[in-house]
Amino acid sequence: MKIYEKTSSLDNLIEKTLSSLESISTTKTIFGEVKNLEDGTSIIPVSKVNIGFVVGGGEYSDLSTRRVATHYPMAGGSGGGISISPIGFIVSTKTEIKYISTTVSDNYEKIFELLAKTSEKVAKYMSKKKENKDEN
Repeated sequence: MKIYEKTSSLDNLIEKTLSSLESISTTKTIFGEVKNLEDGTSIIPVSKVNIGFVVGGGEYSDLSTRRVATHYPMAGGSGGGISISPIGFIVSTKTEIKYISTTVSDNYEKIFELLAKTSEKVAKYMSKKKENKDEN
């Protein structure tokens, strides 16, 4: 009779794969290192990250071993890929924040422009509110 130790399992394989993916998927992967220019302008590179992976496996043995054993040899594998593509830059000056796209699709640009306009409106509203409070 063959005795197999449970040295590896599909759960361990999945756990190791996910922990490896977690270590590379940080905000530093998407937003690059800030570059500060002499005039006070800051430039932040922005990237799009695509990650895909697959994990599979099973326990295998001959028919006689299956009748008596509680553990079977495990065969498994995992594979994956990552794609990092630069899509633009966030440029912050003393007077404005804007997004400059390097891709054909300008959806990201619209989102950053909307955020910049919203923050400007909030700042104006807060300063008006403060002025009205000071007048009273």
